[in-house]
Amino acid sequence: MRTYISLKGRQNTVKRSRYFDPKTALDDNRKSIVLDVDNSIIPETHGSYAGLILHPKWKSKRKEIIERDNHRCIICSSKKGLQVHHRQYHFIYATKKFKVPWDYDNSLLITLCSKCHSRGHSKFKVPSLII
Repeated sequence: MRTYISLKGRQNTVKRSRYFDPKTALDDNRKSIVLDVDNSIIPETHGSYAGLILHPKWKSKRKEIIERDNHRCIICSSKKGLQVHHRQYHFIYATKKFKVPWDYDNSLLITLCSKCHSRGHSKFKVPSLII
């Protein structure tokens, strides 16, 4: 157990999780947080992520990945409800921000149907790398 003071001045307890990346923990609200190398907290939100997925650059990247994967989920081969999944997120230490979704290498993006995507996120946490 580790204690930290949130940006709002509230004291929280952090539990190390055996299921995720060692730099990942859960706060007392069972919400994931990411710890930096010096154990300071990195915000896990990606800013206005919902707004970013409407950006033309993301739409273009999404189309490219779905075409590469032959318009099928790579797990179950479904052609319905296709989504592009990030296999990892990159937190840029210098700017204290996550990379925008379209700046990831294609090898870190895969096509999943909505069912497989939801199932994956409920079982696993996408790792965040500090770069």
